[in-house]
Amino acid sequence: MNVEFGVDQSLFKNKLQLSAHGIKNQDNLEQLKEVTTSYYNLRAGMKLRIPKYPMISIDYLPNVIINEFDQIQVNTLSAITAYNYRLGNIPCLISFNYMDIQTLSAENDSTNFNSRYYNILNNFNFKKFDIQTCFNYNEAVTVTEAVIFSIYSVGTRFSATKWMDVYANFQLTGNEHNNYEPGGQLELDFSPLATMKLKTGFYVYPESTLDYMTNIQNISNTSIYISATYNFLIMKKLC
Repeated sequence: MNVEFGVDQSLFKNKLQLSAHGIKNQDNLEQLKEVTTSYYNLRAGMKLRIPKYPMISIDYLPNVIINEFDQIQVNTLSAITAYNYRLGNIPCLISFNYMDIQTLSAENDSTNFNSRYYNILNNFNFKKFDIQTCFNYNEAVTVTEAVIFSIYSVGTRFSATKWMDVYANFQLTGNEHNNYEPGGQLELDFSPLATMKLKTGFYVYPESTLDYMTNIQNISNTSIYISATYNFLIMKKLC
């Protein structure tokens, strides 16, 4: 059984947008298994856009999973603000992102988890290339341990040819003791055809920092990647 509802409202000539949505889902309606699980997914958000002022967006997502054995809450709070400005003749964008994820179990305290993520990004748009500077701060707390790490990075993106873009990034990743190790990424994006895109690159993360980064951000230990996409255009002849 699935029940959904939602409300979206724009105010002040679309400068303020409000939304609230909810979904209730329950399985095992025909009693074919021993456990019945109910899901409650809610979302409330607001977005404020006023010309010449920073954009602000806030979302709150409380989710609950209930069955005969446990009741688990997963609450997510996210906030984003971004602002376009100019540094002389250089268009720039600065943004701040915050996310808090909390998992609570009514029966098993060992699965309780709280993670916070902070991100500050500054983008400088030059005529022939972009430069991004970024700072990430991450912390995760469980019953048994606390993991904290931060990342400083600087990167650039530019068009080497009409059909190839280059992205390069250098970063320093450190723990709560301010022990930092270097890493980086190089990516080549090819567009030989309007309908085809190829991507290849590699990234390097220190092995000592990859352990806790993988646990929180699910970063793959693959150092080389290749991908290709092709958009098919199907034309239908009308008779």
